[in-house]
Amino acid sequence: IKQYQQALAKEPENAGLHAGIARQYVKSDQIEKSQKHIDKAIELDTCQKDVLLDVVFPLVKKKDYETAKSLVRRYLELAADEPAAMRAFGTFYLAKLEKMSGDLNADTTLGQARQIDPDLWMTMKAPPAMIFEPLE
Repeated sequence: IKQYQQALAKEPENAGLHAGIARQYVKSDQIEKSQKHIDKAIELDTCQKDVLLDVVFPLVKKKDYETAKSLVRRYLELAADEPAAMRAFGTFYLAKLEKMSGDLNADTTLGQARQIDPDLWMTMKAPPAMIFEPLE
């Protein structure tokens, strides 16, 4: 974190640095501090929206499913015009989080992921989100 802070002092408009420090803050359980850097990274470069998904896993490890789901939903809003594969993966990720948190919408969300990009679902079958509990 200290190295990122030093780098940001020199380059305060560097989106990648903001995304990087946000990831570190989440890993060190300083979620409140991460949020302003997530926002800044995305403000500077919307391609940095992937940081929203990157910080989900540490939140899941802490069983902070609601925060994790809100970040994935925000990612999906930002990825609305992106390729179907990206939207399908984000929606699949959301279904996994819903399942883990006991949300009854998980199966519906999984169906939406499959509808968004049926080809991705058939070819990928094991996206990185599979590190969590099996959905089916």
